[in-house]
Amino acid sequence: MTVLVTNTLYLFVRQHRNTIGYKYWLVRFCWQFVFYIMVLVAILLQVYDPTQGYSLKGVFIAIIAMGAIFLVLELRQFFSNPRRYVT
Repeated sequence: MTVLVTNTLYLFVRQHRNTIGYKYWLVRFCWQFVFYIMVLVAILLQVYDPTQGYSLKGVFIAIIAMGAIFLVLELRQFFSNPRRYVT
């Protein structure tokens, strides 16, 4: 299983290394991963430790800001080629 995953990742990186927009999508993937980790941490802290009184205001502001940025990027992509999303 590990060999299959490693080979798949290697082929993906090798195939997409010299394509236009590779770095953009890599950065976007990494930021989206961070976004999902922040959402997961906020949810887990609220559900499993609600009495500690953590101040999650900053985390929620960051989640909303990053979500808005991702929404703008998706809308921008939609308006550049709407048929890709409709069909």
